[in-house]
Formats: sequence, structure tokens, C-alpha cells
Amino acid sequence: MELTSKENFLALSQCLVYIENRNPFADADGSTQIATIVRSYIQDNNLWFNVILNTDSDGDIINEGNVIIISGNNVVSDRSYKDIQQRQFYYFASSSSLEHLIKARSFVIKKNLNRPLESTSRSALGSGIYGRYVQNFDDIPSLLTDPSQSVYIIDVPNAYIVQDKEHGESITIASLNTNRYLDRIIESLRGDPVINLDIIHERIRINESPNLFTLWNIVLYRTEDIITKEQLEEIMSQYVLKYLTDASLTDSINEEFLQELPINDIMQMLGYDGILASDVYNNGWDRGCVSYNYAQANIIQGETARY
Repeated sequence: MELTSKENFLALSQCLVYIENRNPFADADGSTQIATIVRSYIQDNNLWFNVILNTDSDGDIINEGNVIIISGNNVVSDRSYKDIQQRQFYYFASSSSLEHLIKARSFVIKKNLNRPLESTSRSALGSGIYGRYVQNFDDIPSLLTDPSQSVYIIDVPNAYIVQDKEHGESITIASLNTNRYLDRIIESLRGDPVINLDIIHERIRINESPNLFTLWNIVLYRTEDIITKEQLEEIMSQYVLKYLTDASLTDSINEEFLQELPINDIMQMLGYDGILASDVYNNGWDRGCVSYNYAQANIIQGETARY
């Protein structure tokens, strides 16, 4: 698919629908998928759609889908864009830290040879400074776990705005699938005597993963952004090259070699310096807002997610 604008990502008869996940150990409560509208109708004062799913939860094409019935509330492609004008969030320093330092986390630990990218984070929102969006400054005292905690303002002037729970989950699914794919690419190249961009490009070309292109544009459709197949492949190739050849980023505590998650590179290529959310699901302690500009951090740490 040659993608030149948001408008030609979906056909006129298509929409994005949110489908709840019924499988155990899923990445998210549900997934956003592409569907073809067969019929829309009103019943009991509610809007309903008969649709055929064109993709599955991982962005792979479904060739012969069955007609299913969904509520109008589950069609997410028609939702209005929601902005957040206050492009900042708050970092709450650990009350156990004597110096109340700012910590940047969720970095990939390179010495981990068992799915290092996937195992870094379950939410996969990126590497950087995490915190919470607070609209009213007077609400901050109620969020403190200790009155002596230090609170810092983290500016994200070019933040990517998460629209709602469904959008946040689509980011997680796209990012996790990218991590899994690049884990396999990195593993296949590890130990090769020669590593350069041409070799990585060829490995990605041979092991093409079209679902990643679909998943990221499902995410970006909600904010009227796009990414082309060529851009995504170039970002991933550069990421793998840096992962295998660069040793400039280290853990502040144990000096292990680290790297940012791929979503950092994808979002920064699109002009974003972090993620900002104000809804209850995304703006929580276990997910939070994140700044990819972690120069303000005193400590940088690698991480392995707890499952």
C-alpha cells in the first residue's frame, strides 16, 4: 500500500473498531482492528453496525471474515480528536531516595539475550521519565505517598496525545509487536562477522512484517498522522544497527549497556518528544505519561517487566 495521507489508509466503507479480548494473557483488554461496514441501524435508540473484520488483533489481514455486530460506541475512527493544552506532567520522586532524584526507566538491558526488547516493558510506551498528568496543581498533595516527596514538572512541548483507553492499548499492541519482531531480527544477526545498514535492510526485507505497518497506522489514524512502510523499515534498520554496534548509553547504577525502546525512535521521527494522556486508564502509575527527553534525569536504569 502506498500511503500518502490519512484518508487513503481506510477505504470509504472501512472503519476502526475496538474488539474486546477474550483470550488469557493478552497484551491488552482489547484491540483496534480494521473492519468493513456492511450495515448500520438504530435499535432501542442505540446505533449498531454489522461489520466484517479485515484485520486481527495483531494487524494481520483476515481474508474471509464473518459478519459480526458491534455497538456504535466501539467504532473509534469517528471519534473527535482530543487535545491537551498543558503539555507537561509531574514526576513524583521516590520518598525513599535521600536526594529525591529523577529516574528515567524502561531502557533495554542489552546483556539480556532472551527477548530483551519484549521483556523490558508490558505497556511498551517507551524509555524515559514517567509521571502523571495533573490538570489542577492543588490535587498533587493527595497523590503523594509521603509529604516529603519531591515533585518535578516535566515539559513535553511536542507530546503525542493519547486519545482514550482504546488508543492507548493500540499503542501498546503496535509497540510490543515491533519489539518482538526486532528481537528476532537482532537475534538472527547476533554474532555475524559484519554488521552494516545494507545487511540489516536485507534481513528486514526478507523477513518483512506488514502487520507492523498496519498496527502503527491504526495508532496514528486517531491523531491524523501517518507513517510509510519505507519510513518504518528505515527506523527499524537504524535501530538494529545502533543496538548491535553502539555502546554509548549505560545504566547509572551498574554501567550495563542500554538502549531506548523502538517506539522512542518512531515517535521522535514523527516529531514527538513523549506521550501525554489525561484519561484514567492511561494516566495511571502503572502506565503514565513519558518524556523521551531524559536529559533532566539524574539516573538512567534498565528494566525488566514483571509478568
